[in-house]
Parts: sequence; structure tokens; C-alpha cells
Amino acid sequence: MPHEPRGFTTITTTIILGIAFAFVVILLEAVLSGQRAGKVLREAQSAEQIAEAGVDKAIFCLNSTDNSKCGGLSGANYPGETGVSFGGGAFTTTVSAGAATKTVTSTGTRQDGTSLTIITDVTSIPPTNSMNFSYALQSGQGGAHLENNSQINGTIYSNGDVDCQSTQAKITGDAYSAKPGGSVSGCHVYYHAHADKILNSTVGGDAYYKNDPFDISGTTVAGTKYAYQTTPAT
Repeated sequence: MPHEPRGFTTITTTIILGIAFAFVVILLEAVLSGQRAGKVLREAQSAEQIAEAGVDKAIFCLNSTDNSKCGGLSGANYPGETGVSFGGGAFTTTVSAGAATKTVTSTGTRQDGTSLTIITDVTSIPPTNSMNFSYALQSGQGGAHLENNSQINGTIYSNGDVDCQSTQAKITGDAYSAKPGGSVSGCHVYYHAHADKILNSTVGGDAYYKNDPFDISGTTVAGTKYAYQTTPAT
């Protein structure tokens, strides 16, 4: 029988080990490359967040009258600031001159030197297609139901009942129920209440309702009671 050459097994093993080693090197390089890319991305995102903070600060100062919070000058003449510390780095902003429209350039820089610049236009002119809301909350025929510590910061206008199930529920503006025979009940209304019935409520301003005294039962009114009023328009 012919014998297998003595070196055959050794050569095969060497080839396999060489391939495995090359694969490990390629895999390790891919992992390290991914880690480096992830590190660069995180650094860029951090610098971007610092730059965005600079834009936010510029908008705040353009709308502010407090010079002490804006490097000595606020309002429409705010020029920007240099080296403002934020988030483990600092931002530098410049604001172009102009009446209603300005350009804000903000550069965010990390402690390791990574930086990113954002340039954006800001304006005090509202868009022509902007919507105007007269009330903090508007509701349809289903009305509004407040429980626990619910609070509406402003005025509510409802085509249904406005019903509060907790004395802690508050409406800091006016309360309207435009439902015929509808009510504002169990609510703490900071300003005026307008409904056919205002029941078991506290009204800080005036009360506008239908029949006296039935439709104002259980309600404390700090202002003036106006009975025999028409139902608010839907």
C-alpha cells in the first residue's frame, strides 16, 4: 500500500489555521472599524446638540428683554455670544443684522475639539397660513370631563357639558358650554362661566346662566351673577 506523505497533514492544518487567522483579522478590523465609526457618530451628534442649544439660546435672547441672560444685549439687537458652556462643550453664535428676518450661525464644539456648525434663518413674521386658536381647548357635543388634578391652562369652549369630578380640577380661563340646557358643573373656574346651568362650582369672575336660582345652585361666584342669559353660540 502506498503511504501518505508525512507532511500532508501539517500542510493542511497550516492552511486551515491561516484561513481562520485571516478571518479573525478581518472580523476584528470590521468590529474596530464599526466602533470607530460609532465613536465619530456619537461625537458628531454631541457637537450637533451643543450647536442646537446655541440656536435655541439665540432665539430666546432675540425674544427676551433680560440682558443679563444674553451676554449683555438682548432683543432685536442681540449679536450672539462666544464660548458659552453647554453639555461638556461650548457654543459660539453669531446673529446677522436685519429687522424681521435674521440668520443664526451656531458652532458647537466638544472638549475634544469635535465641532459642528448649524446655520438657520429665524423670523418674527408669522406665516400667512398660520391657524389662530382662541381657546386652550375646544370640544364637540361630547363635552369635556375632568378628573383628579386635571387643569386646563386657559379657556375651554365646549358644545357639550363641562363636567369636573374633582374639586382639584381647574380651568384657569373662562368655561363655556354651548349646549342647550348644558352645564358647567363641579368645576373651579378662575374667570367667567357661561352656560345654561352652572352647578356646584367655584367661579372667580362672573357667571352667565339661565334661571335664578335653580341654574346656579351650589355655586360660589366671586363676581356678578347674570341670570336669564342666552345659550352661548356653538
